[in-house]
Amino acid sequence: MNGVIAVDEQKIKEAAYALWEQDGKPNGLDLEHWFKATTILERADPGKFTSASEEKQDGAAGNRNSRESGRSMPQ
Repeated sequence: MNGVIAVDEQKIKEAAYALWEQDGKPNGLDLEHWFKATTILERADPGKFTSASEEKQDGAAGNRNSRESGRSMPQ
């Protein structure tokens, strides 16, 4: 994880639930509330939190970059 703590899933659930209640408990907006809650938590302490999806993307980019750097450049 490179010293970065993933946002606690339970905290996201609680925040998403609170957002859902504030919005009048609409059907079909669960992902919207989840992503909004994740964003709110990440912005609360940007140096401490990152989402698991960002970690996966960073890891994939790192793997891609290491493969690309192994290529020999034409001279």
